[in-house]
Amino acid sequence: MIGVAILIVAALCVGAWVYVRRARHPQSRQLAAYLIFLTVFSALAVAGYVMVGIVLTALDSPALVENPLFGLALLAVTLVPAFLVARRQIRHPALADDRYDRI
Repeated sequence: MIGVAILIVAALCVGAWVYVRRARHPQSRQLAAYLIFLTVFSALAVAGYVMVGIVLTALDSPALVENPLFGLALLAVTLVPAFLVARRQIRHPALADDRYDRI
């Protein structure tokens, strides 16, 4: 089972590389945009999954967890916002802070 999970993560990383290659800002470098995308996406997806898990634990409803449609909804609730924020981060490069140039 762990082998399947590793294959899925590897496929997602390759897919992210292809996506970032097309979606990044022209001024940003490919590797930097890719690492920013993976970092932001992973952090937000894990945080969202943990928060939803805490709420489900508080509700103490095993019937919800066993429902496949609920599982898909859980993935959508955690992965879609993470993807949208990560996409925004690679499309808008960091602005240069020129206040240090005046020193």
